[in-house]
Amino acid sequence: MSQDFYKTLGVSRGASSKEIQKAYRDLARKYHPDMNPGDNSAKSKFQEVQQAYDVLSDDQKRGQYDQFGAGFEQMGGGNPFGGGGVDLESIFGGMGGGGGFEQFFGGFGGGRGPRPRQGQDREASQEIPFATAVKGGEFNITVMTPDGVRKPLNVKVPAGIKQGKKIKVSGYGQPGQGGGPPGDLIIQIHVCDHPNYTRSGRDLELEVPITLAEALTGTTIEIPTPYSKIDLKIPPGIQSGKKIRVPKHGVSHKSGRGNLYVTIQIQLPDSIPESIIDQISDLNQPSPREKLTW
Repeated sequence: MSQDFYKTLGVSRGASSKEIQKAYRDLARKYHPDMNPGDNSAKSKFQEVQQAYDVLSDDQKRGQYDQFGAGFEQMGGGNPFGGGGVDLESIFGGMGGGGGFEQFFGGFGGGRGPRPRQGQDREASQEIPFATAVKGGEFNITVMTPDGVRKPLNVKVPAGIKQGKKIKVSGYGQPGQGGGPPGDLIIQIHVCDHPNYTRSGRDLELEVPITLAEALTGTTIEIPTPYSKIDLKIPPGIQSGKKIRVPKHGVSHKSGRGNLYVTIQIQLPDSIPESIIDQISDLNQPSPREKLTW
């Protein structure tokens, strides 16, 4: 079966010259013998790519190929390779200016092997406590160095980091090629839930239960925050669901801290004497649903 030059380069029959050149550059890099030492299949594929490009990059040859197919060489088009297949030496030497393949593609280390390339990144995931995400901190992991040695590593966590964010640790990825630098270690962060606190951007939210008596008379309660315990004043007659703002006790970030919002939840006693219920009913309290509409 004759070779389909368009399929070889992975382009459509209507591809522009720029598309053909780009496809050729990519494939030539991939299959170049210097990048695949000792791999005869890569060498053969490189020759196919070179042959396809030599035809499709020449408007006259491409036109004849489109009209007559691979047999255009017998229709007067001539064999672009002189009837002897692809000669790598002639390919490298015939690309202009004496620079050969290295000059055309930016060089492969002066013809002595692949040019230096950075190694690929490694990926990992790490769970951190809710408090570490809020205030910042660090964690310890064991990593593999580029030369294959396992070692402990201390990783710093910036304050305010969000769920799913990534931390880059330079130099702990796959080893580089041709003397290039190693890749990086990319750690995706998973923040554990807190039993009481939730986060909303740079703010923290906390629900605090109080008794009915505390709601009626007012009080001062102690609550824990990420930074210290604080005394929170509850005004008399506070409604359930009321939010109290505590400035600068939220999530830490570069320019300061967010706020803490405490939502009050009135907790009724398990049982209330009927006499007290009667007294409350006698207060003739307006209906709390008076303004409830559709």
